Amino acid sequence: HRVAKGQGRDGFNALFALTMVSRKVWGDLMLNWDTCTAIERHPDKVSGTWVFRGTRVPVYALFENLREGASTEQFLNWFHGVEEWQVKAVLDHESKALKP
Repeated sequence: HRVAKGQGRDGFNALFALTMVSRKVWGDLMLNWDTCTAIERHPDKVSGTWVFRGTRVPVYALFENLREGASTEQFLNWFHGVEEWQVKAVLDHESKALKP
């Protein structure tokens, strides 16, 4: 996977940082990813890993790249087929788990 330094647009890198800090403080939260329409999982597709719907790009690639300083725009340029709405949906889904 590709990783680059940079600032995220629309505050997504800040959201990611908040998510990771919150998880460290509050423990690992179990999310129901089945309700996120931007992603899918099939046993015969990338060994059952959650991927962006219609692609073979694992969702964890987004979080790894953001953690290493990439922006969402860079991620979208590197991983063709993933759409901006899908990235936003995944990050929104993750952030909802942190709301009281």
